[in-house]
Amino acid sequence: MSKLQQFQRKMNKNSLGNKGNRKKVGILFFTLTIVVLVLFFFRLAWIVGVGEIQGTNLQAKTDAIYQGSRIIPARRGTIYDRYGNPIAQDATSYSLYAVLSKGFVGVGNTPLFAQPSEFTKLADIIHKHLDIPVEDALKQLNTNERKSENETAVFQVQFGTKGNNISISTKNAIEADMKAAELHGLYFNETPSRIYPNGEFASFFIGRAIPRNNDDGSISLVGEEGIEQAWNDILRGTDGQSTFKRDANGNPTPGSEKIVKPAVDGQDIYTTIDQRLQTFLETKMDEVNNLYQPETMQATLMDAKTGEILAISQRPSFNPDTGALTVDKPEDMNWRNQAYEDSFEPGSTMKMVTIAAAIEQNKYDQNATYQAGTISLFNGDTTINDWDYSKTGAHTLNFRQAFTWSSNVGMVRLWQMMGEAGLQKYMQSFLFGQSTNSGFITENRGRLANLAESPVNGAMSAFGQAMTTTNFQMMRAYSAFGNKGVMLQPQFISKIVDTSNNTARLAQPEVLGQPIKASTASEVLDVMRGVTTEEWGTARSHGEPLYYVNGMNIASKTGTAQIADDNTGKYLTGELDYLNSVVVMAPAEDPQFILYVTVKRPQHFDSQKTIPSIVNPLLARAFETQ
Repeated sequence: MSKLQQFQRKMNKNSLGNKGNRKKVGILFFTLTIVVLVLFFFRLAWIVGVGEIQGTNLQAKTDAIYQGSRIIPARRGTIYDRYGNPIAQDATSYSLYAVLSKGFVGVGNTPLFAQPSEFTKLADIIHKHLDIPVEDALKQLNTNERKSENETAVFQVQFGTKGNNISISTKNAIEADMKAAELHGLYFNETPSRIYPNGEFASFFIGRAIPRNNDDGSISLVGEEGIEQAWNDILRGTDGQSTFKRDANGNPTPGSEKIVKPAVDGQDIYTTIDQRLQTFLETKMDEVNNLYQPETMQATLMDAKTGEILAISQRPSFNPDTGALTVDKPEDMNWRNQAYEDSFEPGSTMKMVTIAAAIEQNKYDQNATYQAGTISLFNGDTTINDWDYSKTGAHTLNFRQAFTWSSNVGMVRLWQMMGEAGLQKYMQSFLFGQSTNSGFITENRGRLANLAESPVNGAMSAFGQAMTTTNFQMMRAYSAFGNKGVMLQPQFISKIVDTSNNTARLAQPEVLGQPIKASTASEVLDVMRGVTTEEWGTARSHGEPLYYVNGMNIASKTGTAQIADDNTGKYLTGELDYLNSVVVMAPAEDPQFILYVTVKRPQHFDSQKTIPSIVNPLLARAFETQ
């Protein structure tokens, strides 16, 4: 018998028949089912116990469906004037959007989206409150109607810049009209914003804060320019976070919100600005700017005894609340802060330092005379002229008259007597070429005359050319003359208040050194008084002073600086291509206020009105309000 036949016989012997085979297969499937169910329940128990499958946390997924979270925005710190009047403070604005998705419905399938049959009524409401043309509003509302069947419909649309920065009153008015007309589809997003209640008010100095989108979808205010930018970290605070439960429809469950991280509000900054003086200064700056149309203009009023800046303004400028500029074309706007970002050759207002340096080195005799008009230096390589030499010729002057008449030749004579490094040493003592450490991140350091590059630079620096400085550096140096030789740091913040713990950091006058003796400062002030009272004074017209304050003696120095071309480095030669300036200290015997004004390249200039129309009324107002 073959092996195949033996196998078949064995199989036939063990066969259970059709009924037996079915029973055996049934037992097998039942056993497998029990095993699968055991494995399934074991796996289910494992998932429930561990809460994770294939690296995915099931609790986190559940929370994402039934639990939401939101950012709790921190209040940005308020910026105040010295008396607690707000200059910049937080507010809330709104942006309008329309929901177009037909799936946006409420209870009982009530349509909450903007329906095409109501587009015209919605467009009329938008036009009424936001000055958006009806046709533009309809164009946005018809966005989905214009799409083909193959294009994806949008969920919602917005309405451009005019649909942003909406006030609460306008929002309420739109919602009232919607309710009265029984319309749906228009909604609002809440956006943090900043308001500046005084309008154009030390705008570059204070700066502005504008909304920025964060990576997490929230919106925060970020400082631009001025204090808003430089002290952004102090002002902005830290946002908080809360969680809440959602119902089956994804809506927040009332009373379920829980704060997991409280918001920490930003700190408040109190400036040294006097709102009354600042507002008055802005008015006067506008008047001069409109009449004389300078390229730039800047004014700073400082308390001589503390270094506190009481008022500061510049043109061009802007209104941070409305965005309005003081120039006709936005592209003509110079967005630099002239107080600390712009460096310039100051001209004759630097002659105070030259006189002081000569007095300190016993090189100044106010009665000694010299031949004014012109001087030749370095074997005839360089010739320096006085400002009116071509008109009136040379004069025999004493060195007091050299200052009051603003003679460049007289200052160069003093420079020669001090030696090439003599004046440079005192300019360094006055910290020219060094930052004022104001805290503003874009401060310009200016530069001293490079004597190694050209000795002529040293001679020119004696009358404020061939070196550059900033407004802040000039105010820092002037403080020494108004404060008995003691130089003070210009201050513009009086205190920083942390409202979260009711603590405050108070600012105190900061002494930077004493570059000159008290007697030197007093002598310079006396010479400055002659600028408005003596025959050769440049601040006199027809025998009358151009600058005056309530009959008191004042100390002043005028300046008319040449301006170097940014491209060629050569001085401009136009009739009005100058930086006109004045520094005034009052009263002359013991200054309380120091005011420095510059007017660059005006369209026309009147020495009797342009700058005096700012200086005289502002100082009078300062003494009235003290």
